[in-house]
Amino acid sequence: MKKVCFSIFIFLILSSTICFAGEPEREYRIKAGFLYKFLLFAEWPEEAYSEPGNTIIIGIIGKDYFGNAFEPVEGEIIDGRKLIVKKFKENVSPVALEKCHILFISSSLKKKMSKILKSLSERPVITVSEVKGFAQTGGMINFLRKGNRVGFEINTSTAESAGIKFRSKLLRVAQRIVVN
Repeated sequence: MKKVCFSIFIFLILSSTICFAGEPEREYRIKAGFLYKFLLFAEWPEEAYSEPGNTIIIGIIGKDYFGNAFEPVEGEIIDGRKLIVKKFKENVSPVALEKCHILFISSSLKKKMSKILKSLSERPVITVSEVKGFAQTGGMINFLRKGNRVGFEINTSTAESAGIKFRSKLLRVAQRIVVN
């Protein structure tokens, strides 16, 4: 059953824009799929793996709209590391967030976004959100919605300053590349 779920999960995220027909639950399953794929198309500096243990972490801070969307892939092995999904309360220490490889910042934290980004600036953490203007204000990847479709934009300057490189395949499917 897990293989079937995983296959469906991968199928949902093969395109850079995917229709979700206004269903919030499906929208966040698609976004979870994108977060998983971002792990496969990014390279971190060695310091991102300085913590003991062979894990790769997707963090979610703020209101969690994902539910069990990561269930099909949690525990998967990526580059020899076990995928873990951690959910953080909004008052978590920035040090805990620095251990993430990808951090999804919920739109519920829109007012605290700049403080979170500042605490992670130049740290090897891929910051992702869905708040309008996120990539232009120092975030790395921003989900975009056009009607019933989900896509994303990437800020390559912010990623480079943190030592993160995105593979060309990911950059090609982005709806927009932001350079500041």
